[in-house]
Amino acid sequence: METAHRVSPAILRNHLAFAPIVPIRLRTRVVPNTLMKKFNEQGLKSRAEQNFELFNALQKDRQGFNTLREMLHRWTGIHLTDGPASQLKMANRLTRVLCRHELRNYQQYAERLRAEKPGDIAEFVSAMTTNTTRFFREGSHFETLRTIMAEVIETKKRDKSHEIRVWCAATSTGEEAYTLAISVNEALHSEPDLKAKILATDIDLSALQRAATGIYSQERLAKLEPSLVRKYFSRCENADGEAHFQVQPQIQKMVHFAPFNLHTNPYPFERGFDIIFCRNVLIYFSQETAQKIIERLTGALNPGGYLFVGHSEVGYVRAAGLKMKEYSIYRKSA
Repeated sequence: METAHRVSPAILRNHLAFAPIVPIRLRTRVVPNTLMKKFNEQGLKSRAEQNFELFNALQKDRQGFNTLREMLHRWTGIHLTDGPASQLKMANRLTRVLCRHELRNYQQYAERLRAEKPGDIAEFVSAMTTNTTRFFREGSHFETLRTIMAEVIETKKRDKSHEIRVWCAATSTGEEAYTLAISVNEALHSEPDLKAKILATDIDLSALQRAATGIYSQERLAKLEPSLVRKYFSRCENADGEAHFQVQPQIQKMVHFAPFNLHTNPYPFERGFDIIFCRNVLIYFSQETAQKIIERLTGALNPGGYLFVGHSEVGYVRAAGLKMKEYSIYRKSA
């Protein structure tokens, strides 16, 4: 965690040379309906039709759904509830994956996954996890963070420590991690002797790659205060000439992105964290698994450290040694 680790996505382009197009005269001929029917019977269908048929078939495959649901739980701890809504969700997210690999059903896909190739597992987990996030989501947390940062700064000065350690435990595509970096940087503007390091983790490797670039569309920054956009982002353009914005280097350097599964036991950290954000991810685990995660997060906190969870996740927090400071914000006993 000593330096920020950047992952720049490669941009691949195919350069194709085409021969000159020579116009020719064609005789217009109406294809009889009987011939079109024969084509369809022989399986000459559009890709969209094939995908739609596969999607419908996957929704009805309860046995295959249960097999993949168990695999997802075993590898990630994520609990996908039983029922038609979850079957629809899985079919919706995996239809394109199966089509990409030219697979016809869940059984074939499960057989492919049993080989446990890292790329296949990462693709499966990425397809089945949700990347809903935005800058300054649940904004009241960041208002409270300003007060907490003042307390943390005073504690560091008293203990003659020069580093504040923060963990964003479900960073997704990076908006939350960079929001933390901006908030912490604002709090430290008059504290040159203090530095902050932010660990940003997620189980979704593709989301982490996007996060590490620090590049976001104009729409993603729409609700940010213009002053923050001017201060912490630089305007750039993508390959299509569309306006995008990149996080400033001094903010990117504060953040280290790394893959991590919250289901891991035990957590491998040698040093504790002063602040942990683990928001809007516990809801994807069973009550039992979420409780174990909370206990491990508590263990990863320094005495007097703070844990932030999502507003809808308060019911999962029952770990000994945590006391609610504000709704969905907890402090570990000093």
